[in-house]
Amino acid sequence: MKPSKLEMLLSLFGSVFLMFSVFSEPLGLSEPLQWCALILAPVCFIPLIVLQRRRRNSRLAAGLPTMNRPSTKRRFWLLLSLIIAASLSGPLWLPYTGTTLPTSTLIITSIISCAFASLAFVLSWRYWNKRSNRSLQPTAGPF
Repeated sequence: MKPSKLEMLLSLFGSVFLMFSVFSEPLGLSEPLQWCALILAPVCFIPLIVLQRRRRNSRLAAGLPTMNRPSTKRRFWLLLSLIIAASLSGPLWLPYTGTTLPTSTLIITSIISCAFASLAFVLSWRYWNKRSNRSLQPTAGPF
């Protein structure tokens, strides 16, 4: 099922507000505007999550199957490579966010963030795939 226009708008505005808050210094935004953008991003994302859950629950209540696609290895490697590329490219874009660190420190923090982001992604991928596979198996009791 395609997302509604409201969901697309909430996603767009939340992403724009996040970009404004991250790149507020090069854009010349004042600190109060940065905080407003930082607060407005979750204000957009929280209703988006609620709308998506309602849409999913209404499908389940109607007896329709969920639209979950099977996880593929290709998607896993694509997402992992994007996470690695984005986290290792930190020394290129972090100076534009107003972060003033020596180059060696930028490289070290990028390597550390790459390790943590990759670990978090792999662990969450394993958790969600175990969870989705478990729901397909028949159970003997209420749990």
